[in-house]
Order: sequence, then C-alpha cells, then structure tokens
Amino acid sequence: MSMEAMNAAFSASNSALYSAQIAQLQNQTQQQLMNINTEMQSTAQKGEMQRFQIMYDTQTKVMEMQQDMTLNRAKSQDKMFGKWDEFVKQ
Repeated sequence: MSMEAMNAAFSASNSALYSAQIAQLQNQTQQQLMNINTEMQSTAQKGEMQRFQIMYDTQTKVMEMQQDMTLNRAKSQDKMFGKWDEFVKQ
C-alpha cells in the first residue's frame, strides 16, 4: 500500500470518527435541552399551583371574614332592637 493510500485511509477513518463524535455531541446537547425544558415546565407548573393555592386560601379567608361580619351585624341589630323594645315598654 502506498503512502498516499495510507494517508487517505487514515484521513477517511479520522473523518468518520470526527463525524461520529459530532453526532454524539449533538445528541447529548439535544438531551440536555430536553431536560432543561422539562425542568422549566415543572417549575412553571409548581408556581401556578402555588398561586392557585394562595388565591384559594385568600378567597376562603375573605368569605370567613364576610360571614363573621354578617353574623356580628345581625347580633348587633338584635341587641339594638332589644334595647329599643325595653325603652318603648317603659
């Protein structure tokens, strides 16, 4: 085998190895990007769930406060009516 033929075979072998390495790096990069995308989606979903829970808790607390206020108003009106009734009966 001549030197030129050996150089050509070596060059072809190196070229194939280089191409395989490039393909492997591209596959690794694509996998890393997919992992990052999955993590980002997971983080976004967790944030959305936390915001929903905060909103739900806030609405529940507002409703409880509103119910307490309504009950207190009713009790106050009952007391005022009782006092008025006593005053009128005197």
